[in-house]
Amino acid sequence: MTPYTAKRAIADYEAEKDPIKTYVRLKPADPALFAGALPKSLLQVVSDKEVEVVRAATDEALCERYLFAGVLPSLAKQPRMFEVCGLPVVSDLFAGYNTLLFTYGITNSGKTYTVQGTAGSPGMLPRSIKAILEVLDARGLQGDFPIRPKYATQVEYCSDPRIVSPTFRVAPGEDAWVSGLELDDPLSNPKVAEIVRRLEEDAGDQEWAYQLYVSYFEVYNEMVYDLLDLATLTTVHVKSPYPDDSSSLAGGRAGRGRGRGRGRRTAGRGRKRAGLAADDPDDPLSMSASQIAALPRNALLLRSEGGRGNEAFVDGVTEVRVRSVRDLVRVLIHGQMRRSVHATGLNVGSSRSHALFQAKLVKVRRDAQIVPLSAVPSEAQVSVRTLTVVDLAGSERAKRTMNQGDRLAEAGKINVSLMTLKKCLDVRRYNASLDPLADAQLVPYNESK
Repeated sequence: MTPYTAKRAIADYEAEKDPIKTYVRLKPADPALFAGALPKSLLQVVSDKEVEVVRAATDEALCERYLFAGVLPSLAKQPRMFEVCGLPVVSDLFAGYNTLLFTYGITNSGKTYTVQGTAGSPGMLPRSIKAILEVLDARGLQGDFPIRPKYATQVEYCSDPRIVSPTFRVAPGEDAWVSGLELDDPLSNPKVAEIVRRLEEDAGDQEWAYQLYVSYFEVYNEMVYDLLDLATLTTVHVKSPYPDDSSSLAGGRAGRGRGRGRGRRTAGRGRKRAGLAADDPDDPLSMSASQIAALPRNALLLRSEGGRGNEAFVDGVTEVRVRSVRDLVRVLIHGQMRRSVHATGLNVGSSRSHALFQAKLVKVRRDAQIVPLSAVPSEAQVSVRTLTVVDLAGSERAKRTMNQGDRLAEAGKINVSLMTLKKCLDVRRYNASLDPLADAQLVPYNESK
């Protein structure tokens, strides 16, 4: 409970004023967690939008109902989750909006499974990106410009083939993931077909080209780390054909102050690796999964475009273009190798960080003239829209997880960040309910990464 939130009657709820749509997915109960005792509360589905929680008490049961944008029972499969929660944000992305999709819940509640899934049952993240690629391919809209995203809403010239036309390193188990994703045909879904139809109705549709760039990073102990290492992710290591184009060799771009120094170190490391011989033991292409996971990482800075607090971005994060489902799978598997995951008393593979996957859809005129080492002209009419998918770490109680040492410290950071997220959501809902002339409250974004 915060100063901006109070329990309200379901009858008083105004869905059109809520800036956040919340869906609940029910996970089957694990009898082993109760150790033979009866659970302290029972939950049952009342309707497709309501659930009822009955809490046991000494004298009488306490019953409460909760309203959501939708309720997905334990029998709901991954395709249904994607259709209900994933497709709307994909549709909004093509409509020109920045979109966000995240999972929230206690540890071991199935958040990572819902977002990422398994090879046999892919989650919302790979299904959403596949749908974007299928829409682009259906209309032949993929472009081939030497550009990459810059900051949050801009683009810049880039000649590095590892970024604009990469060939990704083969990932372990990729064939199973690709096969799992190929079982579904997004274009057969009426909602995806509607996206394609809207593009066809766009009068200037044939004048536009699209390019999809992705990044993958995590927030671990309130520090931001890149999960992608350009030297080991791609199989191409070349120097720029333009002597002065040093920025294209870096995984990120030079920023200001401390960010600029880190950008130069990354560029130097890229040039060193580019000159390695094929039989060199330090060759990135010969590294195993465990070696890739152990690569040193530098913390990145979270900045805002224009310095006004709007349009936040991670300075120096690796952003690469993906053209196919196989490209996507290889990027995801590579990032998972480097994510912070450890065992706890409740979960043998507990996420110790918040993982964020960003897909930036760059839209540019097909007749745009991109001049090497020059700014992208305004005549190109470039726009950048971002889909962010977040797999939040789960809230924990040390009594149940039996965490100690580093795991306990991680849990403390996780819980604090989740509490800050709740405060931000509460204030946003409070502001949305106000009269337009009323003074809105400041959303405490800066209290946590």
